Amino acid sequence: MVRSFTDVDTAELARRSVGLSGAEIAAVCREAAVIAMEVDPHVERLSQAHFLQAVAGFTPRITAEMLAFYLNYARTSGMPHV
Repeated sequence: MVRSFTDVDTAELARRSVGLSGAEIAAVCREAAVIAMEVDPHVERLSQAHFLQAVAGFTPRITAEMLAFYLNYARTSGMPHV
């Protein structure tokens, strides 16, 4: 079971993950674990390389139009921006 990571630069991963939804970020994390386990089934820690390989395979599904819609909704509904 993969429990933690080692040399992961979270700022770099955030830059490479712009436009991904929360569900896509979760999928990137799962994919990084799968990539690591394909190399070593007993791996305990993920590395930057695992995450970079995983995020490289994802294309954002949130379109600019969808983002604009939700930002407009948040602004007009009084919902706080997060």
